Amino acid sequence: MFSDYHTHTLYSNHGSGHPRELAAVAVEKGLLALGFSEHFPLPENVTEPTGGSANMQWDQIELYTREVREAQEEFDGKIKILLGYEVDYLPLFDEQMRANLAKYPADYFVGSIHIVDRFRSDHENWLIDYNNEMFAEGVNDQGGGVAVYTRYYELIRDFARKYDHRIVGHLDMIKKFNINKRYFDTDSEHYLSQVEMTLDVLKETGKIVEINTAGAYKDIGEVYPSDKILQMVLHRRLPVCLSSDAHKPDQVGRDFSATWKRLVRMGFEEITGL
Repeated sequence: MFSDYHTHTLYSNHGSGHPRELAAVAVEKGLLALGFSEHFPLPENVTEPTGGSANMQWDQIELYTREVREAQEEFDGKIKILLGYEVDYLPLFDEQMRANLAKYPADYFVGSIHIVDRFRSDHENWLIDYNNEMFAEGVNDQGGGVAVYTRYYELIRDFARKYDHRIVGHLDMIKKFNINKRYFDTDSEHYLSQVEMTLDVLKETGKIVEINTAGAYKDIGEVYPSDKILQMVLHRRLPVCLSSDAHKPDQVGRDFSATWKRLVRMGFEEITGL
């Protein structure tokens, strides 16, 4: 019944497991399809706090592609396997990113925002999901929580209009370190208006909103997106898919059955596949 289109391997440089290992788990769990969405390499001039371990490196793409295609052959007839990438949207490097993507065709793409502009005197890109300390530093540097989430959702809207990436990754990941609404109020009228504008654009552009179970294991302890946003998604009848955002084999398809039961109780009726 389920498919998982957001997964990572050792080629993310912060995950583990070869594609065939994740595929074996997916088959064992009875998944219909498995998509590999490794973090597409950042343009050469992009600097971020991890020093390069946030994304796949250019010299890893050939191996990644080969192993995914080999897994397709090995598990043919047992599960549908897709080659994909999770792609960041970086307005300052948009032309370079487009040129790079054109060199590496894939079966699908997940569009995600991990970087919100620059901080530290404008010389480094702010990786919003790295750790709590860096998030706090970025919020202070960028002018406060309201300014930060406003810009975050603006970036999602921009990439949705400019790119054909089918799936939107972890829609409200900006909340990852916002425990007890420390940085901003996710129930405020202004925050929800930003979400509403974003969902309207996703509807217009035919995007699929992923329901990402990994959020429950992050600092915020809550699936991406929140129940309140899911109700807004449901109201607009946006297509949704489940994803694990797995970074090691045993996380593939994590919590899918329990999450889907909860979604059905909310009123969801179907999951969209690729």
